[in-house]
Amino acid sequence: MSAATNRPTSSTLLADAERLVHVLERENAALAAHDDTAVARLLAEKQAACAALEDAVRGLEDAGASRLALGALGERLHRAGAENQRRLAAGIAARKRFLELVAAAVREQNAGAGIYARSGAPAHGRNRGTTVAPSALSFDQSL
Repeated sequence: MSAATNRPTSSTLLADAERLVHVLERENAALAAHDDTAVARLLAEKQAACAALEDAVRGLEDAGASRLALGALGERLHRAGAENQRRLAAGIAARKRFLELVAAAVREQNAGAGIYARSGAPAHGRNRGTTVAPSALSFDQSL
């Protein structure tokens, strides 16, 4: 910020944008490595960098001679942000699919070996939730 005007300068804007780019690049690397702990640690830093950049953009009257530098940095920021968005979406989709698979496996395992009547037919819900003497013979239905 300029001391005389108390407004952000183009160099402040560049520094804030560069900081956000670096945070996004680190988060993208953590997402690529499936390092959830690092991603979580970077959240507050990313939010602070975004807020600082927003404040700098709002307070900047004219980029003047720094327009080219700002344009190049803006392109880097756009690419890093787009990659970050893709990686976050892919991570969320992968975790959702994983949880769906785990839930399906749990449901499948809860089917168990089953309870059979004296006739040898499956007991389909009879005696479920009650204590039944162990049968001498059980069949694994997962085969």
